[in-house]
Amino acid sequence: MARRRPREVRAARPARRAPRVERDEGRYGAKRHPHGARAYPGVRRVREVDGLSRRVLAEIDRLERTRNYLFPGAVTDAVLLWQDFARRPAATHWSVKDADLEFYCCGDPFAARELLTVVEGALSRPAARALRAVLAAADARWAW
Repeated sequence: MARRRPREVRAARPARRAPRVERDEGRYGAKRHPHGARAYPGVRRVREVDGLSRRVLAEIDRLERTRNYLFPGAVTDAVLLWQDFARRPAATHWSVKDADLEFYCCGDPFAARELLTVVEGALSRPAARALRAVLAAADARWAW
């Protein structure tokens, strides 16, 4: 029996094409999905924290899906909240540190930092080390 050439084999198969991606061209441009749908089903848009590798982000994502005290994006939200709070001018910190405040508007940065401490304990050693390295600059700015 004669062997078929690769181009003959490919010609017999139907062509596989990637799903069409709708471009976001602003207010008057291309049509967008009403709920901000993803271009590819099953692919989530993830906010990333600068300084963390893909491997660490994947481990954090797995942790967020398997632990009942976390939700998808909780660790990223906590890191960004803590970094934003630590970047504020020192004049705003004295009143926050001593006062008994409820952070209804934008989240409690101290609760976020405690959550990050718990997450550090749940991660593997290399991933926890990488997360601690990202948080070190914010921790240095704030007398923790």
